[in-house]
Amino acid sequence: MLTELKNIHSWDGGGLQMKTDPGANKVTTCFLYMQVKDRKFVRFQPKKGNAFDCDPSYDYDMHDDFGGGAKLKGG
Repeated sequence: MLTELKNIHSWDGGGLQMKTDPGANKVTTCFLYMQVKDRKFVRFQPKKGNAFDCDPSYDYDMHDDFGGGAKLKGG
């Protein structure tokens, strides 16, 4: 499955995030937050419709390839 996921180079979560390239470990520096009100998803941040909050300072490089699986501490 991880091999196939590395072939995905254009993804936006159905419009929930800006387009990104997860296959090349590229992230977006844009986000939006939603919340549930009266049993519906409502935009929380940014308030403006069809917009994302984007800033290059949101980028965080984790300096690793995390596709190797999880290991139990002490195990």
